[in-house]
Amino acid sequence: MAKGYAGMVAKGGQSQIIAKAYTNRDKVNIPLGVFVAQKEDGAGLIKTANDVILGVSVNLGIKKENKPLDLFSVFSLPQGAEIWVQGKEGHGLNIGDTVEVEAKADNAGKVTKTATTATTALSGKFYVIDLDGDLVRIGRKE
Repeated sequence: MAKGYAGMVAKGGQSQIIAKAYTNRDKVNIPLGVFVAQKEDGAGLIKTANDVILGVSVNLGIKKENKPLDLFSVFSLPQGAEIWVQGKEGHGLNIGDTVEVEAKADNAGKVTKTATTATTALSGKFYVIDLDGDLVRIGRKE
């Protein structure tokens, strides 16, 4: 049995949880549990290392993915918060490792130990708390 699922908030922490609604401005579905970037009038998948990162797409309800032009929730991780996110296939992470967030097309927004193209805004800010296959529970470094 899985410990969690991508986009599941694992721990609210000491801070107020912030999950804002954004419109998917990409032409493709945005999966749950990936970091997303700011787009004009909404959010979308990360495209470059220098994108402005909004947070992680979360599951609030029964959605399995976020379709183009649909509203979806994005969780910004305050200190003390934890969330299950998608790891890149073969991510190489272990508990306690610092994560990088991939900015390359097929794996955009997924976490890994060493990214092909890492997002600069998130460099060194999150670490691994738990693992379940390609799912990674991360927390913000305090």
